[in-house]
Amino acid sequence: MATVNFDGRSFQIDGRRIWIVSGSVPHAQTPRELWADRLHAARKAGLNTVETAVVWSAVEPRAGHYAFEGEHDIRAFIELASEFGLHVILRVGPYVGRGLDLGGLPVWLLSQDEIRLRATNPVFLEATSRYFAALADQIRDLQVTATGTGGALLAVQVEHEWTCGSDEAGIYLRDLSRYLREAGVTVPAINANNLWQGAEGQIDGWVGDEGMFPLVRQLGFVRPGQPRVIAEFGGGRLPRIGEDAPEATDPYDLQRRLGESLAAGAQYNLVPFAAPAFHGFAAGSA
Repeated sequence: MATVNFDGRSFQIDGRRIWIVSGSVPHAQTPRELWADRLHAARKAGLNTVETAVVWSAVEPRAGHYAFEGEHDIRAFIELASEFGLHVILRVGPYVGRGLDLGGLPVWLLSQDEIRLRATNPVFLEATSRYFAALADQIRDLQVTATGTGGALLAVQVEHEWTCGSDEAGIYLRDLSRYLREAGVTVPAINANNLWQGAEGQIDGWVGDEGMFPLVRQLGFVRPGQPRVIAEFGGGRLPRIGEDAPEATDPYDLQRRLGESLAAGAQYNLVPFAAPAFHGFAAGSA
């Protein structure tokens, strides 16, 4: 069983430093037959980690009925990533963003009496705790810290882009961390809230790709005991049906911005590395 620690420089697996160079490969929005192609491309591009999100609305389409199958078989995706020698950062939500309706939250939540989404609301938290427990059953033995040889799951990202001040939000984020730990998730937890809100034990991550040198330096000064993680580097608009294609990213400008981030000591996750391939009725907008 391996141990995962971190300090102000990087993560460490059994004392061996690992510098995360990651890209998003959204398994749930990519046909399963293309998973291997996307992971192979990630490896050939020099990445050592991929990030992906579990879409709660897809794996629990009806309350209490879980469907970790097809494109939503997160266990199979993590095992395949391991075969390619890649670590995995798993965005568990419950809100995951990514342009999904309700940010990936199930629509059936809206029919629950007295519910408030993404809040210290008993109805919402009870549903979230059940979902986290079901998800943990799929991934618990695939963590780097699992008994035996361990697996590819290096870290989880809790919630996404909570960028408003609220005392209640701090309690809410702590509850999410507690539910994950109680379910047996032992790898480090990252957030992506740009220092607006965090929880004890979480690594405070950043979302952005402009002016990153001073921002990453600031992150290091404010959180000196944590690695400087850009949880989402990029985030440009994806193509939408019926709209003009977004302007292509200048590769030299991207290199410059990545270079600034690296010079400030950041580890990063490129979003998107492999753009989602929405199919059927899966598309939406949060």
